[in-house]
Amino acid sequence: MRTGCALLVSLVCLAPAAIAEQQPGSRPALSSQQLEGRRIFQQKCAVCHLPILPNDGGGAPYARMLQKSQVEENEDYVRRVIADGTGPRMPGWKYTLRADQIDALVSYLKTIETPGRTVGAQPSELR
Repeated sequence: MRTGCALLVSLVCLAPAAIAEQQPGSRPALSSQQLEGRRIFQQKCAVCHLPILPNDGGGAPYARMLQKSQVEENEDYVRRVIADGTGPRMPGWKYTLRADQIDALVSYLKTIETPGRTVGAQPSELR
């Protein structure tokens, strides 16, 4: 009977971790470069590239939402847009961000499968 209890306890303790790994929404951990890119995105980009959340819980972003497929299609173009801007609506960041920071931002953008409502830290990153 003890063996059965030990097996049951093992299954109960390990099941949540196995389920979390299989959930479609779970993402792999970000590298240090991607974490830096996310920080930069939060500070410089999110205000325009994430939805505005008025009291009714909706709202469109000021600028297009960014995701992995857009960056993978033409990474050089994305780097140029980040550096030089696109005119009056999108500023160029080449005088504000170093080349390694732009690299980190592009690296982070490659992790965004679908546009989100926030770019906050994951609970596991707060420890």
